[in-house]
Amino acid sequence: MTDYIGFVLVCTEPGHERDVYKNILTLEDARWAYLLTGYYNIIAKVEVPDFNAAIKLITNKIKPIPGVTDTKLISTVKRKGMPSFVRGTEPTLEARTETPVPAPAA
Repeated sequence: MTDYIGFVLVCTEPGHERDVYKNILTLEDARWAYLLTGYYNIIAKVEVPDFNAAIKLITNKIKPIPGVTDTKLISTVKRKGMPSFVRGTEPTLEARTETPVPAPAA
């Protein structure tokens, strides 16, 4: 069961971006990855049972990949009442169900 979704930013040695990217895509818990420009070279979405599993994934599977120099985990937060969407079914503006906040009385 996947209850935790995180995004891992990965910095690599110059010239190792594509090899690290390909290695990350082979990981069972990595749902997707993209090459980036800037300090971090790759972003990967991971889905694991909990925060500790994400830390273990980064420590045991991502950091040991040859060429990885730095990682940063961005955690997601689930809030009660917020919708959760299946990949590819993100809502459009027309699908929003938010109630508008009334303007303050003058």
